[in-house]
Amino acid sequence: MASITNRSTWSVFTLGDKKALGEFSSQRKAQQFADQWAKSGPVEAVEVRQTESGPWHVRIRRQGFPLVTDTFATKRDAKDFVAIKESEMVRREFQDYRVSDKITLKDLLLRYRDEVTKKDPLGDNAEWHRLTKLARHDLAAHSMTNLKPSHLAAYRGERLNGEKPVKPATVKSELDLISKVIKVARREWDLALPKNVATSEWVKRPKLGRESERVRRLETVEDFDEEKRLFAALKSSRNPMLAPMVCLALETGIRRGELLRVLWSHINLEVGYITLSAAVTKNGYTRQVPLSAMAIDALKTIPRAQNSRVFEGETRDSIKCAFRRLCARAGIKDLGIHDLRHEFISRLHEDTDLRSDEMRQITGHKDDRMLERYTHLRPSHVVQRFHESKARVAQSRAEKAAQKYDASATHADKNEGVAASGERVRAVTESQSKFTIENVMRDDHGWARMMGHYPASPKIVHHGVQSATMPKQNAEKGAA
Repeated sequence: MASITNRSTWSVFTLGDKKALGEFSSQRKAQQFADQWAKSGPVEAVEVRQTESGPWHVRIRRQGFPLVTDTFATKRDAKDFVAIKESEMVRREFQDYRVSDKITLKDLLLRYRDEVTKKDPLGDNAEWHRLTKLARHDLAAHSMTNLKPSHLAAYRGERLNGEKPVKPATVKSELDLISKVIKVARREWDLALPKNVATSEWVKRPKLGRESERVRRLETVEDFDEEKRLFAALKSSRNPMLAPMVCLALETGIRRGELLRVLWSHINLEVGYITLSAAVTKNGYTRQVPLSAMAIDALKTIPRAQNSRVFEGETRDSIKCAFRRLCARAGIKDLGIHDLRHEFISRLHEDTDLRSDEMRQITGHKDDRMLERYTHLRPSHVVQRFHESKARVAQSRAEKAAQKYDASATHADKNEGVAASGERVRAVTESQSKFTIENVMRDDHGWARMMGHYPASPKIVHHGVQSATMPKQNAEKGAA
């Protein structure tokens, strides 16, 4: 059953006068005023009437559903609302948005933070800190029924182009987190909302490219060696745990939060590895990380207590502040402790020939795509690998060509080292075929031969000095 009531004011008029003598919230009060006005003396007759401008109050009662009330400016809007709600009740699609009207985005963010994420005793839960920061923003003041995609789009623009712009990946993570919170609220907390306005369907995410990813490695520019300066500054650190922490981060690539949770029982110094259990790792997968000699020496400097944390007493904030002061003393800018993990993984590619699956077992990445994000090869290393690869291929081709010639040459040709055609040939053996990067780069005739200035003929380069043109097939026949 639905009722629509006009909640507009009641006015008292004298007949023939359009100006009201007074306005009242109820008909009873207006009638009392009119009666007193009539008793005051011989005056014109008065009239009490209600304006039709509204507001109009709606009450809907139906068995099995809560009482629904609302107010509208016009009677037409009130009738439309009644028709929609009664139709939803008949189709069992009714949702009561009154609770959502009173709940703000801040309420949801803080509830999710306290009930789902929960605070890490070591302070190394990035999601907890992100939720706290989001709850302080003006965006979180919107009620859930008033929150629109345009509000989130404005927040996205502010974060990307504001006074302190952040990376697109950061903005994407924040929008995804808001979407996840609303999703949980709708499914598990019975929050009535017509849609999740924070999904990528309604709010476009920033484009992520390799150029938007952080690339920071320890650099050496002339006499400024960042790694040496970093370790030199560690000697004057007031925090005795900082030096082994930095060393392990650089030598093992273990995340800061994982290092803070490592127990002495997880470490095997005899064999040389650390076992990171599922309760310690970020992705919940157990993995074993090998220890270098330097990492083992660093661990031996830490006082050891059975079944205790290796970095007992340290937290996320203490290590973060200590590392910031360390970089200031070393004169190093824009370097975070997590950048040492990037450095370690990049060195795995540069200094080892481990397969990608072996690298992922050490780093804890689930796929090669994530492993690639942490790999930043130096241009000099890529150039060196390029020339080494060309040298190996050139050496292999030259050896095959020499073997083919040796098989067709006569015994006398081998002894004298001169073919019957009169062309000089140097015998190619495994000990003599030494190809280097310089040999390949010293092929001065390569460009000239490409441009047609010299006849194209296969050339064998030995020690960067000797070269011999292989006898043509007709010359071999003539010599025979």
